[in-house]
Parts: sequence; structure tokens; C-alpha cells
Amino acid sequence: MLLLFMVTLSSTLIEQPDLYRFNQLQTNQFMIVNDGVMGGKSKSELIINNTSATFSGVVSTENNGGFASVRILWPFNAEDSEGKQLLSIKVNGDGHQYQLRLRTNNSFDGAAYRHTFDTLKGQDTVVTVPLEAFKATFRGRELSDQPALEFGNVKQMGILIAEKQTGPFIIKLNELSLH
Repeated sequence: MLLLFMVTLSSTLIEQPDLYRFNQLQTNQFMIVNDGVMGGKSKSELIINNTSATFSGVVSTENNGGFASVRILWPFNAEDSEGKQLLSIKVNGDGHQYQLRLRTNNSFDGAAYRHTFDTLKGQDTVVTVPLEAFKATFRGRELSDQPALEFGNVKQMGILIAEKQTGPFIIKLNELSLH
């Protein structure tokens, strides 16, 4: 399934080299990864409409769980990502805190570069993150032995909700851009 997911998204055409609209996603171009991979009970889904992709569900700490996430392959090619220093994501949130997670490989598990951001309930927000603000982590622990992140090396991106924020959540993903 992961291979099909990777091949499908990598063949998607992008309208502008430095702007991605989440409504371009197809149902076979993303992957939900919740705490069920370790026995947890959190549930989530991603629904795509003509203006955005809505990531929603319920986070539960039952059975040692506590996170929900969605992953897509990086929608920018390496040439268009090269030299960019800022990432902006336009979302409409629910007041919860989320993590934007970038991976430099196509593996299911391993190190990720994360940046935590807050949302405002029911309001569009543009979160702009400098490249150096992403911190290398593995299962919640910061890593000091990873190379500096470059957008040209990113293979996957994800949105994760955790940090004991139990209950329902909803975030609309509108646009992703590099500057």
C-alpha cells in the first residue's frame, strides 16, 4: 500500500512549482497513521472537497494511545524546493496545537523534522516556518545527530495532533507554499 501511495502522489502534476492546494489530493494519495499502530484507540480521516482537505477525528489516550496523523508525499520536486527558506501552510483550525512533520525518506518509521503550531478556532491562519525552525525528532525525542533540513530533500509531510489533546479535532488544510 505504501508503494502505491508513493507512486501515485509522485505522478501528480502541480499547477505552480511553489504552491500546492490540498484539494488536489486523491483518496489514494495520503495515508492515515494513528496510535492504533501501537494499540491506541484514536481515530481520524481526511476528506477532500473542492477547496481543501479536512483532517478530523478523535484523539484518545485509552490503551496508551494519544495521537492521530495524516501523511502525504512531498508535493514539490527537488529543483523547485532547492534554495527555499520558508514554508507556509494555510489552515482553518479548531484551537488545538498541531505538528507539521517533514521526512527526508519514504520510510514508514524513522526521524522526522517537526514544527509545532497553534490554530485559532474557526479562523484561517497562515503559519510560516523558517527552515531552521524544524527540529529533528524520533518518537517525540529531539535528535542531535541528523543533518540540517533542506526542503529539496523532503519526501513526506504530515500533520499530527498529540500532546494529550484528547477529544474531537478538525483542521482544514488549504494551501502549502515554499518561499
